[in-house]
Amino acid sequence: MARGLGKGIDAILPNDININRLVPGVVVQEIEVTSIVPNPEQPRRTISEFELSELAQSIAEHGVLQPLLVSKTSSGYQVIAGERRLRAATQAGLSRVPCIVRTLDDLQTLQVALIENMQRQDLSPLEQAVSIKRLHDDFGQTYEQVAKSLGRAYASVANTVRLLKLPEEIQNALAKKQISEGHARSLLALQDTSEQMILFKNIIEHGWSVRRAEQYVVEVKASAKIENKKVAQRHTNYLEDEWTASLTKKLNSQVVIQPTAKGGYIKIEYKNDDELSRIKSQLSQQETNGP
Repeated sequence: MARGLGKGIDAILPNDININRLVPGVVVQEIEVTSIVPNPEQPRRTISEFELSELAQSIAEHGVLQPLLVSKTSSGYQVIAGERRLRAATQAGLSRVPCIVRTLDDLQTLQVALIENMQRQDLSPLEQAVSIKRLHDDFGQTYEQVAKSLGRAYASVANTVRLLKLPEEIQNALAKKQISEGHARSLLALQDTSEQMILFKNIIEHGWSVRRAEQYVVEVKASAKIENKKVAQRHTNYLEDEWTASLTKKLNSQVVIQPTAKGGYIKIEYKNDDELSRIKSQLSQQETNGP
């Protein structure tokens, strides 16, 4: 078992188990394949037919060397870990497969399935993200707890879940391996969806590397800083012309025009409520008397 996968996981999912070398205390049962159903919450959503065919050929020749991990149900058994082995064994024509039966609650089932697949690098980044988010949303696990059970850094887990914030088109491209996880992380560095799509199209159409995508992000952020600075300067620049100067003199209070990104506003300063009442009175008189 890989180190750092969480205390107690070795007791649930022993490693180095095969039908010729049993770990003390572990009972392996031969169970009919027709009695075993897949796990509906299986984190892994896609299985390569080519890999499945290769595994089926190996199983046909050597048998299932590592038992499946299953849980008992009212009508038979459900796979916790080893769905690919079950499918390959069925394809190879086996009627029974070696299994270890465990009683696990829903959370343990999902954790073990996730860890088992991640250990073998079977899950795509998006499949990992969906499973981690489900541990968080449905089972109340904090991302710190998930990271600890998976033997990963918190930042790594959090960044994986963030992949689900990408636009659907980009997620589909990641699932189809049209872009890499590195590309996806570069896209996440951009907050604006339209900017993400521009970068995404450049990656797809021009074959940009991850490094080139990262450079683009740096360029966009640098440009945004310059533009934001210009906007901020426009927002803080008060304009004074003949009209405001004249009105300032009439009201005996400072009047300025302050531009904003869209339009702006006229600002009349006053020091207290009495001065405000005086300004209101003067403006009302001007409205009554006309220009």
